[in-house]
Amino acid sequence: MWVGSGNFATGNMLGRFEGSNGNQRTSNTYDIPPGVDELTLNFTFYEIDSWDGEEFRVFVDGQLYHSRSYQVYNNAGDVAGMETLTNGQGDVIGQVVHDESMYAVATSGWVDQAHHYTLTIPVDPSAGQVTIGFGSTLDEAKSNESWGIDNLNLAITGSTSDAIGLEDTAITLDVASALVDTDGSESLTLTFSGMPTGAVLSAGQQNQDGTWTLTAAELDSLTITPAEHFNDTGDAIEAVQITQLPEHGQILLDTNGDGSFETAVALNTSVSRTDIESGRLILRPEAEFSGQVTVDFQ
Repeated sequence: MWVGSGNFATGNMLGRFEGSNGNQRTSNTYDIPPGVDELTLNFTFYEIDSWDGEEFRVFVDGQLYHSRSYQVYNNAGDVAGMETLTNGQGDVIGQVVHDESMYAVATSGWVDQAHHYTLTIPVDPSAGQVTIGFGSTLDEAKSNESWGIDNLNLAITGSTSDAIGLEDTAITLDVASALVDTDGSESLTLTFSGMPTGAVLSAGQQNQDGTWTLTAAELDSLTITPAEHFNDTGDAIEAVQITQLPEHGQILLDTNGDGSFETAVALNTSVSRTDIESGRLILRPEAEFSGQVTVDFQ
């Protein structure tokens, strides 16, 4: 296996942690809306230094939900690529994508590796809360082997808007598909409003009125960090309202779902979350136009 060199993009990594005898080492409880029976958990697990067959573990409501052993052998970790994850009954519960190994976080004597998890978490619809925890069976000092968690995003399965994040850490926002440029010749600027008080985006410019302005390029890997100790699922976003139309083009909606994009969106029109997530909203610039197109929504 190729072993690179460099650094993890750890940001606000939770950790580093030592072993916990297989028990939870860290956990957090989240409020969830009533009636929800399934969540999707995304996070990055950082395997740091001399793992030699010990297990990384994920807990749900204090119970072991997933475990997998990791090992560094001949200065290499797991083969890079995607792995399907199953439970003890053979049911698929998610996947993990292994990055290439590299000398990254701690000592230079051992390679480190990032593993990007996506897990489907069943929950009690009447519980109103869920506790997510992590632990390991590491049995040596933190200076020799450790781990961390980053990029945690807990969301209602099937929804790209109801993000439930780890308190005081960044939450990934998947908004790149919300408005599709059909041409590519113009620069697209988007303005975000209705942000939670004190929240900060990882890119873009914050305006004096509290809104944020971003280019299309800044939507890639966009995250939001809530205010300190903010822990709230918030209200579900069911629609966005178009509050400014482009001067050199049209916003079009594929009302019939046949790809014709026959409906021009008027000012202050609300477009449903379903239509946006289905790719039915596009920006079509004027023919041969090249420049900046601004569209505001809230």
